[in-house]
Amino acid sequence: METELIQLYSQEEAKGIISKFGKVALIEASTPSKNNILPEGTIPDIIIDHHQTDMDMVKGSFIDIEDKIGANSTIMTRYLRLFGIKPDPSLATALLYGIKSDTNDFTRNTTPEDMEAVAFLSPLIDLNLLKEIETPPMSSETLDIIGRAIRNREIRGSYLASFVEFITDRDALPQAAEVMLQLEGVDTVLVAGICEDKAYISSRSRDPRVNLGLLLQKAFGKNAGGHSTMAAGSIELGIFGMASDKRALLKVTSDAIKKRFFSVVGAEFEREQLGEDTGYEYS
Repeated sequence: METELIQLYSQEEAKGIISKFGKVALIEASTPSKNNILPEGTIPDIIIDHHQTDMDMVKGSFIDIEDKIGANSTIMTRYLRLFGIKPDPSLATALLYGIKSDTNDFTRNTTPEDMEAVAFLSPLIDLNLLKEIETPPMSSETLDIIGRAIRNREIRGSYLASFVEFITDRDALPQAAEVMLQLEGVDTVLVAGICEDKAYISSRSRDPRVNLGLLLQKAFGKNAGGHSTMAAGSIELGIFGMASDKRALLKVTSDAIKKRFFSVVGAEFEREQLGEDTGYEYS
């Protein structure tokens, strides 16, 4: 059975969908407006998530948040099994890919239940579809953003921060963060860019001493968070987002994000330069 999917781009569109259907399920998130498009103040009917969060901020009729599980797809697979529902090949493939992606091919935060879900889904998937999903073509913007992340990187000890200026594809930020984490001597990465009226952040770490979810919340407030090894966030630019001097906006935003990040990780006084110029550059 085919399911119609609608991609929403604004909170106004989200409000229209909510008024039309009346019920809201928030999956892979727990707080409206925090890394999702739901308007602040919305109370979802269903919340299913696996990210660390402040439970005092979570409101909903049915709440299932399990931050020890490696992937939200694992929780969703559990519900299918409890209700005796056999997923079709497309759904099984999507769920399996979700587990692989969230656990970084079973190398990050993987639990026995994640592996049990994989064992259940594996015989049901469409292998050709999985290959297509795992090797998507890279857009020219993603390539440009990775290039800017490399060019604008600033390294202090084992911490790296990079500001990639204006973007339209927020999904390119985690891809850039994964690439930057491969640099020798770097264990924790933050990549940020501006999209419309917000600055978006994606962060990755392989340092067992670092809890990125808590670290980003401390640095950037309630609209940031995630797991110990991967996290994200957004920052409202407010009136600064309407500034006519875009060069000044880029510099102010870049400096503020880097300062907060390096301060909370204790690297504000430690600096190491790689290459001829690792600071911010204007293009």
